[in-house]
Amino acid sequence: AIQALHNVRSMGGGGSSTLLQVQFAHGEQAEPEQAPQYKLFVGQLPKDITEDEVSELFGAFGELTEVCLLRHEDGASKGCGFVKYVHREAAGRAI
Repeated sequence: AIQALHNVRSMGGGGSSTLLQVQFAHGEQAEPEQAPQYKLFVGQLPKDITEDEVSELFGAFGELTEVCLLRHEDGASKGCGFVKYVHREAAGRAI
């Protein structure tokens, strides 16, 4: 997903054309053989995007175990989040 989406794909929500930022989440590359899941950070998401939309986009690269959008205390989106894959290869395809 990183190769396919990082600085290539725009979600275009709210008229924005900012490119997505996709990379391994901090600490996920240190010992990948021991990690049962592989987490990616996704930035520059439209504020109105849903977990289902992110899941649909990133699920095309492999089986996801979790999609988490970061939110402010009032529930408003921060425009970023994390996706977790079952297999590292799927995360690599997404990058």
